[in-house]
Amino acid sequence: MTSIELALLEAQAPTATFERIPVHLYGEVKKKYKDQWEDFNKKGAIDVPPDLPYWKEIENKFDIKVSQLALIDSNLCWVDRSYDREVNWANLVKFIADKNGFSHSDAQIIDVVYERRKQRFYVVIGQHRVDMSLLCLGINAKIAARITLLDEKLELEEQIKLESNRHHTEANNTTDQKPHEKLLSGYTSDDKDAVAYTRFITAHNIGVIGQDHLFPENTFVKTCKAPWAVGRAMNISKEDCSFALQLIRDYMDCEDIDGKLIQSVTQYLFYFKKRLEQAAKAIGKDYEIFVRDFFQHTFSQDPEKGVLMHPTDDLLEGTKDFRGESTVVPVCRLIKLTNQYIRMKKIDASSIHGNKKEKGKWVSADEEIFQKYLEKCKVGLVLAQIPRQIINSL
Repeated sequence: MTSIELALLEAQAPTATFERIPVHLYGEVKKKYKDQWEDFNKKGAIDVPPDLPYWKEIENKFDIKVSQLALIDSNLCWVDRSYDREVNWANLVKFIADKNGFSHSDAQIIDVVYERRKQRFYVVIGQHRVDMSLLCLGINAKIAARITLLDEKLELEEQIKLESNRHHTEANNTTDQKPHEKLLSGYTSDDKDAVAYTRFITAHNIGVIGQDHLFPENTFVKTCKAPWAVGRAMNISKEDCSFALQLIRDYMDCEDIDGKLIQSVTQYLFYFKKRLEQAAKAIGKDYEIFVRDFFQHTFSQDPEKGVLMHPTDDLLEGTKDFRGESTVVPVCRLIKLTNQYIRMKKIDASSIHGNKKEKGKWVSADEEIFQKYLEKCKVGLVLAQIPRQIINSL
């Protein structure tokens, strides 16, 4: 795929639809713990709330630009799940157990936007703290908040982007946020990288984990579980990352695409492209057609056994042992599978690399091209034996 073709593909990326997904926190937490509600309510607060006015006393001061500090009713708090994450209930309950109640001091000040027309507070930062106050203090719970008035003159999309921008800034400083949760708030707040990764992925008719609600008109064939891995693969080669996504989408059995898989296929295409082009030329085929034929043959069903010849899980097996170099193992397995494909096609591999001793190996473990790949991936001498064994095995 040329750079022009890639640009045209990206231009066809679907447009997101921004709609609120409002969730009433009181209703959600009470439904979750309906059988334990009274027991949690008995815990109460372990300290007193800060000396702040009640929000109704200063409601006339609420402004779209200048925030006000006040105690608000936790049962008036809502969250917008179009950009905010789901509740981590296990962490929430553990924190209450550790403190044996709700701590106003630890809760500090949450960030909310007040919608005057509906008399509700959208929690931008602090939904877990609101939930803890409700569990321990019940329907009369109050919590300290920094209040900004919702600008109802703005379009809904702009309102959501303003809120998610504040949320995303906080999310980047929160260690327990999952990468896809940060990406969601980043995308809705127009973060440059988050938008670029999402558009690149969705342009290939692949969805992004946690973002289905943004594209209700699209039916994606697969879902990318690790969009940040696409960013790393794009840094290697945008064109090869695009081709990798197409190959995974069209020929591999996974419905959820692992980040290591995206990076591995991208590396395979990037570092061994010249060899792939030479192999394609040897049988009079175009490079992309040759690679597609290889993937289609390798990852299809065995016609005799009726099962997948090479499941995606087999390609990624054992990658955890390699940590930062986890892509090396699947890349080596792809090399091994390519060697097998070359032999099946009866291509004299020595005509490609010039080594008469390696007629049946498109790439061998002792070649400079492979050694340079290991060096690029910073694989140590001990771990280097594993990929060598993979390639050298039949």
